[in-house]
Amino acid sequence: MKQCRQTRFAAVAIFGLAFAAPTFAKPIAIVNATIIDGTGRAPIRNGTIVIDEGRIVSVGAASAVSIPKDAQIRDEKGKFIIPGLMDANVHLYLNLDAESLIRYEGRYDEIVKEGAQLTLKNGLTTVFDTWGPY
Repeated sequence: MKQCRQTRFAAVAIFGLAFAAPTFAKPIAIVNATIIDGTGRAPIRNGTIVIDEGRIVSVGAASAVSIPKDAQIRDEKGKFIIPGLMDANVHLYLNLDAESLIRYEGRYDEIVKEGAQLTLKNGLTTVFDTWGPY
């Protein structure tokens, strides 16, 4: 990864990757966001992140990052970008009462997938489910 203003991005996953196109047809440049790298350094205001082929290739102040000409630009002014968060005590399916178990039997995977999607949308990129019907 290219270093900009001696800032290294500590984690691969950020909330912005949730909307990256799975085909990676074009690079993505996330611009105008405040970037918090999780190292204790000061936030980068008006920061830019360039993602190419699903990988973060450049992070830093807008003045220090080159954006590819063919990049899709995502203006995230007013938003904050942080490293992906981890939670080692998540319950993606919690309702273990008899009524819920019978009502949703055979569909637990759908409920768990929906719960996982919600955790990702809220910045949790790694979870450990400590409870469930199985």
